[in-house]
Amino acid sequence: SRAKNNWECNTPDFKILSFKQKEPKENIKYFKDWQTVQTLIDSAAPHLKPIILTALYTGLRRGRILSLTWDQVDFDNNIIVYMGKDGQPKSVPMVKPLRDVLIALPHNNEYVFTYHGRRIYEIKTAWKLAFEKSGIPYLNFHALRHTTATWLLRQTGNLRVVQQVLGHTNITTTTKYAHLVNTAAENAMNDLFKKD
Repeated sequence: SRAKNNWECNTPDFKILSFKQKEPKENIKYFKDWQTVQTLIDSAAPHLKPIILTALYTGLRRGRILSLTWDQVDFDNNIIVYMGKDGQPKSVPMVKPLRDVLIALPHNNEYVFTYHGRRIYEIKTAWKLAFEKSGIPYLNFHALRHTTATWLLRQTGNLRVVQQVLGHTNITTTTKYAHLVNTAAENAMNDLFKKD
């Protein structure tokens, strides 16, 4: 891009993402336990804490969270409603701890997450600083979505529930978490036939 734009070289057009290699389905990075997440939250800047909790309690993506408006938060029915990638309305349950977090936020803007009254567009710096302060090995923000899916699947063993919470249109998108069900099945079978 620099050669083409700055030095006026004749280079072919290409999309950089076409060179990105796919990660193995089993290569899901997530937080192992609540204590680790709590350590990160405790180390985070005040404006980042409710964003982390919202990601964890909903499984929503960073962009969706940062663009969340108060009219999408339905306190009467305890749901967050948004438009999915497929253009269809989707909703995610608002658990009580998340409801408490959102009610405590200032309602001084149409956007839910603000800093000094202005919408937050980016959190990269605050996210990295939280890891530096906590001493936890770095994971990207999307790991919170994987954490929600992983913990939920371990709790329920039901891919359809995970699909619904994450808002996946197709269950095949959700199957990247299926190896967790296999592990749970293996553990259950071992427990079933364990000899005392």
